[in-house]
Amino acid sequence: MIDPEPSTANEDTRDRTVTHTEKWGRAVSFGALCMTKLSAIQSARAGVIRQAADPIRPDKNC
Repeated sequence: MIDPEPSTANEDTRDRTVTHTEKWGRAVSFGALCMTKLSAIQSARAGVIRQAADPIRPDKNC
């Protein structure tokens, strides 16, 4: 799942968005869930991501 929503989650810590998506995945009987973000900026506010000069960040672009 590619999540366009703002999020503070990372590989170690879940947030509300990830928790909700996991519950949804279990409800529809998904066997696994792989989630990725559209930007490397961690924020619960979309405005912060929109205003970032480089939301992908060269050090995180693989």
